[in-house]
Amino acid sequence: MAARSRDRGRPSTPAEAPTTLSPGTAPPEHSDLEYVFEPHTASVPPIGQYLRDLWGRRRFIQELSRAQLRRERTRTIFGALWGILDPLLLSAIYILLFTVIRGGQRPTEFIPILIAGVILFHIATDAMTGGANSIRASSNLMLNSTFPRAVLPITVVYKSIIKALPVVPVYALIYWLMGAGASWALFLMAPLIAVQIVMCVGLALTTATLVVYFLDVKNLLTYLNRILFFTAPIIYPVAIIPGDIRSILQWLPFFPLFASYQEILGGKVPAAGQMAFAAAWALGILGFGSWLFLRHERDFVANL
Repeated sequence: MAARSRDRGRPSTPAEAPTTLSPGTAPPEHSDLEYVFEPHTASVPPIGQYLRDLWGRRRFIQELSRAQLRRERTRTIFGALWGILDPLLLSAIYILLFTVIRGGQRPTEFIPILIAGVILFHIATDAMTGGANSIRASSNLMLNSTFPRAVLPITVVYKSIIKALPVVPVYALIYWLMGAGASWALFLMAPLIAVQIVMCVGLALTTATLVVYFLDVKNLLTYLNRILFFTAPIIYPVAIIPGDIRSILQWLPFFPLFASYQEILGGKVPAAGQMAFAAAWALGILGFGSWLFLRHERDFVANL
């Protein structure tokens, strides 16, 4: 059911301001505000108009993401430094486990690749888990405002990107100090990161929708993230994967993307087919997530 409000007994004019109520507050008996519930079918709205509405709110997405990030940082002692410390500390743990404890069986030239993989995967997990919470955490905003609801998961993805930006110069310094060779293949990182952003938007839209109807999905995301992390070539080189296992893993969504990252950071050019496969996964996830989200968007408030 879709809900809208109208004034009873007098026509509305463009100059009138809409009447808003606090969440959970019923209109007083003398109010002219009347709620009208209209049936609707679960269908996708016109995509062109929806995209124009989203683009018109791009400034709102930027400001909302920065406000959310400021709120998170004020709750911690180190504040913005966590954007740098978090992925680097995780990288240090994996370097310890897979390089030092195993007697140096991992070559040192793989360390910059490992750190980059952890940083990039951290962006993806932030998008998925943040997207899962985006609708439920914004129930008050949804009850009092009219806007394309996709703004909320997209804001989470944008926030995960700007949160990771401070670590980029730190990583560049590590990459240089470790003696990793620079090549023109590094220019391919930009389109690959764009592919990952598209994938993150699709994942955020998907998890945002599922959690509205199935709250348990939020708990399952922890295990899904671990599966995706260990089945993608992040903390181990692609070259050490046995052929029969690689033939299975290469069909998973993050494998072609992070395999391409590895080759680029190692000074090689990934195969065009591998990059195209990563892009196909990204577009497929975005398409499915968008369809699922837009189809159920008008029912979100009734299920919160």
